[in-house]
Amino acid sequence: KSNVSNQQEYCDIIKTFNLEIYQSERWQSVMVKNQEGTILRHPIALSQFDEQPDLLTCQSQGTNEKVQQELKQKTEQILKELNLSYRFYNIKDLREAFIKHNLLPYSLSKNGNLNIYSPMDKTVVDAQYLLKKNKMRLQTFTLSNDQFYDIIRDLTNQFRQGKHSFIESIVDKEKSALEDSETRKIVLKELNLEGCGAYSTIASKLDSKEQETVKKGIKSHLEYIANKVFDKARFTSESYKNVKGRSLWGKVNHQFLIELLKYPHWDNTKNVNRRRLSYNKRRKGRRFSF
Repeated sequence: KSNVSNQQEYCDIIKTFNLEIYQSERWQSVMVKNQEGTILRHPIALSQFDEQPDLLTCQSQGTNEKVQQELKQKTEQILKELNLSYRFYNIKDLREAFIKHNLLPYSLSKNGNLNIYSPMDKTVVDAQYLLKKNKMRLQTFTLSNDQFYDIIRDLTNQFRQGKHSFIESIVDKEKSALEDSETRKIVLKELNLEGCGAYSTIASKLDSKEQETVKKGIKSHLEYIANKVFDKARFTSESYKNVKGRSLWGKVNHQFLIELLKYPHWDNTKNVNRRRLSYNKRRKGRRFSF
C-alpha cells in the first residue's frame, strides 16, 4: 500500500527514477531519460509490461503515523547535515544527499514545490514545509561553508587593516536605526568584495546572477552578526562590561571582532578549549602541601 494521492503525483514520483509516462493518441508508453532530460531509449508501451501501473484508480491508502514522523525527522536531519557542509547547493547535491538515505526528492507539478518519497516504505513524506524553509540554500551552483567562511576571513583581514573600526567599516551609521532592538534597522555600506581574493576566485566560476546570490548571502550573514553584536553589547555581561568610558560603538566593535573571528579561528579555538579543559582537570587533581 502507498499514500500516493493521485495519478499526477504518481507521474511526478517516477520522474525521479528517470522515467516518464507519455500519452499518445493511441496508447501510453514509458520513456527512459537521463538527469538532463535526454531520452536514452525508444518509448516502451505500457502494454509490454508484465505488471502495469493502475493509473486510473490511484488513490491514497494513508500511511502509518509513526513511519511518517520517523521519515520527517530523517529528512530534517539530512537537511541539517547538508547545511553544515554547504552554504549553497544545487539539486544534484540535494538529490545525492537523500539517495544515500534511500529517499528521493521529487518536484510537484501542481505547485513546483519539492517533496520526498521513500521507496522502501512506499510513502510520500510530508516534507514540503521543511524543504521550503531551506529553499534559499538551493541554487544552480555549489558553495561549501569552508569557501563561504574563507570570504568572511578575507573580509575580516580587510577590516583589520582599515583606518576605521570593524563595525564602522560595515554599518552605515547615518542610515541605520540602532537604539531599540524592536525598531532596529541596520543598513550596511557597500562591501568591497572585488578586493577580496577568496571571493574573486569563487566569482570567476559563477555567472552574474550567481555572484549576486553569493553577495546577498554575505550581506545577510553580516547583518545577522551585527544584530547579534548590538544585542550582546547592550544587554549581556561581556569582558568589556567593567571598562569605564567605553562607548556603545566601542563595545560593539569589540564584540563584532569576537563574532567574526569565531569562524576563521574555529579549529584553533577548539584546541585552546581542549588545552584549558585538560589543564583544569589536572589542577583539580593536584595536591598542595603547606
